Amino acid sequence: MPQTRETITTYLYPLVTLASVIYFAAQIAPITKQARLKNKCYQAAEATFKTKTRDDALSLAVAFCNGSSINKETEKKVRIRLKRSAQKTQLRELTDLQ
Repeated sequence: MPQTRETITTYLYPLVTLASVIYFAAQIAPITKQARLKNKCYQAAEATFKTKTRDDALSLAVAFCNGSSINKETEKKVRIRLKRSAQKTQLRELTDLQ
């Protein structure tokens, strides 16, 4: 009986811990991806808006990235910046692989 308890303590607890860590990582991955994409959108939109203060530009960027309607010309500029940012990221990833 004591040997069984020792076996469980030695092997089962670390296995359960590892499984829970892997499960947690799998659950948080989509949240991380969404946050990364939102941050890129905020940065591109904030750089596009011409306002007096950074807070105003950031609030407009957040509104745009969350789906608020903005005039077509500004929206086009933001989308161009996002495409350029995505292309730079892809190029950086490719150079990192080599």
